[in-house]
Amino acid sequence: MSRSKTPKKSRSARNQKNRINKGSVKRLIGLFAAYRSWCLLMIAALIVSGVFTAIGPRVLGGATDSIVIGLGAGGIDWKTFFFRTGLATLIYFMQFVTKWFAGRASARITARIAADLREKVEKKLWTLPLNYYDTNKRGDIMSRAANDVDNVVTTLNQTGGDLIYCYAERKIFLLGAAELEQSRRVPLQCAPGR
Repeated sequence: MSRSKTPKKSRSARNQKNRINKGSVKRLIGLFAAYRSWCLLMIAALIVSGVFTAIGPRVLGGATDSIVIGLGAGGIDWKTFFFRTGLATLIYFMQFVTKWFAGRASARITARIAADLREKVEKKLWTLPLNYYDTNKRGDIMSRAANDVDNVVTTLNQTGGDLIYCYAERKIFLLGAAELEQSRRVPLQCAPGR
């Protein structure tokens, strides 16, 4: 039994396929320009949500510390404990609200961009000469008109706000971890001399 081997693609051919067309990226970013205020609101909400996500564990850790210190000292300071757990609950609720708002803003922006893209495609299809439809396959035209726009919209829905949120969250967590490390650092004590 003989197997037919498919020719291997050269390295440059593989890299060519994986390259991102910079012009397409610029045009895609240009679509957001009409919704600049919504984009800024979404980015601000994502940053605030990232800050709340970074602060929450620290406040909750303070509530846990009040219990541990109280057990060691003979009595738990319930006022401090309930204050810190209430504050942590408020922080996590605000994180949820800001993340929800950012998701809604992202969905709104994406829906409007989708409508704009579909409108532009429809206008372009109406301006094409009739012989274009005669010389091209109908499936290719329908694919461009529907599937390609849907692919762009789906990608924007899935990655639009998440990329910004992950970036902001990572930076804020790094800053929070560095600050936490500095605040928790205990000076070394020397053992009594021998």
